[in-house]
Amino acid sequence: MRAPAVHLVRFVEPRDFGFLQQVAAAVFAEYGDTRGTRTLGMARARGARTLVVERDGAPAGFAIVQLERASAHLAAIAVAPSMSGIGVGPRLLRAAERYAAEHGAQSMRLETGEANLVAIEMFDRAGYVRDGLIRRYYSTGYDALTYRKSLRASEA
Repeated sequence: MRAPAVHLVRFVEPRDFGFLQQVAAAVFAEYGDTRGTRTLGMARARGARTLVVERDGAPAGFAIVQLERASAHLAAIAVAPSMSGIGVGPRLLRAAERYAAEHGAQSMRLETGEANLVAIEMFDRAGYVRDGLIRRYYSTGYDALTYRKSLRASEA
């Protein structure tokens, strides 16, 4: 049986905060966000926009984008574990890039755990360039890789 397609990418609504916190706690626990409170704070931060992807009418993942003058920062991207491996992450990443570009960002930057192989593969496939390493970036002591991508059409 073929899985149904992702139906909608939309902005976060207050009813989604429980979902964000639950998914963040599951996905980011090894980086110190065991209750999802840090991620929820990022989603509510001034200047941040959170996108939610739905599948069959229910939230499946989220991305938090912070606009910073001519660039954007992908503060977080996560997919519900039950939705992993079916294309939700790449769809959400493209939507975050499109949102940032539509709001004047010429590039997107991000950090990810150096052991997060699924995310690393997704960013590599999407054209991100690894441009650094931050030692002990996460509260648990893990290092982070930094990535950047041009959002200008001629360079994307």
